[in-house]
Amino acid sequence: YNIIGVLYYSYGNTSLHYRMESDITIANSIDSEFANAVSVYPNPASETINIVTDNAQTITITNLVGQIVKEISVANEIETIDISNLNAGIYFAKLSKANETAVLKIIVE
Repeated sequence: YNIIGVLYYSYGNTSLHYRMESDITIANSIDSEFANAVSVYPNPASETINIVTDNAQTITITNLVGQIVKEISVANEIETIDISNLNAGIYFAKLSKANETAVLKIIVE
């Protein structure tokens, strides 16, 4: 991803703060069967999301500064995830399977 924003440094911690959603763009696209087979719906959402996993093993949801907010061991082809406790904003779901990884953008309202 390419992110335009302000780099903030305080007490040894660095974070990147974007101004608006359009400041985040996809830099490179990875064309793999796994990445093309996973998806998320509804998106945006406020209560729950469904992620089509294509047999992924784990799902890690992070916020824009890279903090992990949820980690899930996948048990189903379609995982329903409660996001009602997340603040409104943009998150990323990283799905991992063997040596493959896919990243989905999630918008929480």
